Amino acid sequence: MHLTTTSARAANRFRHAVIVLPLVLLLPLWSSGKEKPAAKPVPKITQPVPEASTLYIRFTDDRIVKFAMGKEDIRLTTPYGKLVIPVASVRSIDFATRIPEADARRAKAAVANLASQRYRVRRAAEAELLKLREKASPALHQALRSGDVEVIMRARAVLNKLSQIVAEDLLEVRTQDVVRTSESRIAGRIEGTALKAYPLPPDKGQGKMLPLTGLHSLAVGTDPRSMHAVPDPGNLQAFQAQIGKTFWFKVTGAVTGTIWGTKVYTSDSPLGTTAVHAGILKPGQKGVVRVKIVAPPASYAGSNQNGVTSSPYGIWPGAYQFIR
Repeated sequence: MHLTTTSARAANRFRHAVIVLPLVLLLPLWSSGKEKPAAKPVPKITQPVPEASTLYIRFTDDRIVKFAMGKEDIRLTTPYGKLVIPVASVRSIDFATRIPEADARRAKAAVANLASQRYRVRRAAEAELLKLREKASPALHQALRSGDVEVIMRARAVLNKLSQIVAEDLLEVRTQDVVRTSESRIAGRIEGTALKAYPLPPDKGQGKMLPLTGLHSLAVGTDPRSMHAVPDPGNLQAFQAQIGKTFWFKVTGAVTGTIWGTKVYTSDSPLGTTAVHAGILKPGQKGVVRVKIVAPPASYAGSNQNGVTSSPYGIWPGAYQFIR
């Protein structure tokens, strides 16, 4: 009785398997006749675009003017081909040195007169080059590569005088435009002769064409001069011989340490404390400050400002001041 029941159950399972198996085999054929559901669209992966922000443009005369970002692309010719860079992706640009043709001719003629045997001609040439300021820099740097030792000495002397009245980086000769995005740094030459920018607030007025010959650099959301700031060196004794030069430093405001001077400080005065005394930073505030190495005064005045007391001092061989 047990054997019969077991056999019957096995036979039933076999019959069910025979019936179900064809249905399983036919299921893919039956499903293939139906319309497949539409596939979900694959999200497009794009480079993150920074939020629109204020554009700080530095001109070759060291002015900083704020503009609103535009929508025009920047076309850059590189050794590897032409690139189209969305302006919204740009974080900063260092512009190549471009001198208006008329100024370039004036500078070239003045540099040629540095070789004159006549003193008055040489003096007039020097005065002309100083009047041209940063626009004379390419011609003067070219003169440094000449074979005339006297011309080289005179050109170097003019450049030294220019460094007293013009920020040092404005005298650099750049051969390429350098465009930085959040993910790359690209060197080449920007096509065209002008850059389009929009006044602030953005809804006021039309875009303004800014000649490239007048542009030094730009940055989004920050002063472009601060892009190359270096860490706080503590004090500026290591820089005191570089009179006339300007530097950018990343500093934290402090109220500790002894400082000497008011407006003009001794080179051994701690930078973080003088920044608070001068009203540039508050205690504990982090920021980027610009300082200029200046000729030492006959004496340094003491004062009490912004919660910091500075002491007076007599002769000291190095001095600096803040440039706002």
